[in-house]
Amino acid sequence: MFDMQQKQPLPKLSVGEVFYPRQVWLYNLTLVRQNYTGSVNDVHIYTWLETESARGSNQFASPLFDYLSLLEKEFTEKGCGPSELQLFSDACASQNKNSTVLALLMNVAKRTKVFKIIRHFFSNKRPQLHGSE
Repeated sequence: MFDMQQKQPLPKLSVGEVFYPRQVWLYNLTLVRQNYTGSVNDVHIYTWLETESARGSNQFASPLFDYLSLLEKEFTEKGCGPSELQLFSDACASQNKNSTVLALLMNVAKRTKVFKIIRHFFSNKRPQLHGSE
């Protein structure tokens, strides 16, 4: 399961403390790995500032690719046989329901020996990750 979390302003100060003409936004993409029973196995959080990059499909695909590569390496080291990878996210077109993420998943499916099937499910509702905007 993965989702962009609510963007956070930096510095996080009350209005009365200090006046900043422009705050910088911190973006947060969270990926949660669950086992077949639904219990959480692992959480990865990728963050970046708006001054470093936007929050479009490329910025979403890069951490997803990194996470899938880590997962593939872990499964290979453990000697796991081919397994099915199921991804759950919302249907936000600018982030995860687009040709960039589709091309990424097709590339991973083509080159990997660990994931025999990759399925990406889109929900009309936001995934149940705390702090979603």
